[in-house]
Amino acid sequence: MLCLSRFGDSSAPRAILELSNDLFSFPDSSRVLDLNARKGEWSDLLMEGMYSERLSLTDYCFEPSHFVINTLKAKLTGAKNREVKLHVNYDLSDIERNGYDVIFANPSFGNMPLESSWNPRHKIHTHFLCLALKACKAGGKIIFIVPESFLNSGGKYDYRLREELINEGDLKTVIRLPSSAFEPYSKVNTAILVIEKSTKKSSVTFIDLNKRLNEIEPQDTQDILKLSQRESPDSLLPHSIVSLNEIKENGFDFRASRYIKRELIKYIAPRMSLEII
Repeated sequence: MLCLSRFGDSSAPRAILELSNDLFSFPDSSRVLDLNARKGEWSDLLMEGMYSERLSLTDYCFEPSHFVINTLKAKLTGAKNREVKLHVNYDLSDIERNGYDVIFANPSFGNMPLESSWNPRHKIHTHFLCLALKACKAGGKIIFIVPESFLNSGGKYDYRLREELINEGDLKTVIRLPSSAFEPYSKVNTAILVIEKSTKKSSVTFIDLNKRLNEIEPQDTQDILKLSQRESPDSLLPHSIVSLNEIKENGFDFRASRYIKRELIKYIAPRMSLEII
């Protein structure tokens, strides 16, 4: 059982980090990027697991304190395959294009700083998603945490990114997270985008976990993985598999509630029975 309310100290609860790992596959010698690594919790999780010797891992940090912490952790653990880089003011002009097999991104949510080399009118998550798409290899995967506002924002930059993800066929799964997922550190509602670069998907799986208040059961995780692979149409989790044409007809709206029947969202799916929330 993954309890969302008791993990994490600043960036992402451990439950979300573990789910992100499960959604990925790591071929041998994968190049992995933790974009906006903060304190490097996701990188730490990878280094603890079976992948530690098979990955080349890069942390991009944007605060000097996080850079120092991550560098010390890499040195203390003797991780020769873990590189830590510091970038100030979100300047990522040197990011390697088409260079990474797997990217995890949990950016800050808000406006770009005025001193940034990127357009300060843009949102930080917009900037990072553009960079992730450029940095990911063809056939590579991205797990990207976005504020829920991105899913149907009328802002032209967010709209263009949603349009690109559909027109290029890259978007695979949208997972609406419980509203309490990042509390008490943030009250922003969030979702996970699962992206497979240039794989020309013909449909998108929408999963709504909003009624999961404090915990995700192990079976839920298995259902999420199967749904993402289109293998479990009988899952009790609220979900819908939607064609790209339907998403286009709905103005590139990525909200799960737009495509999942309202009566399904009212129910939680414990293993024994259905309970009305």
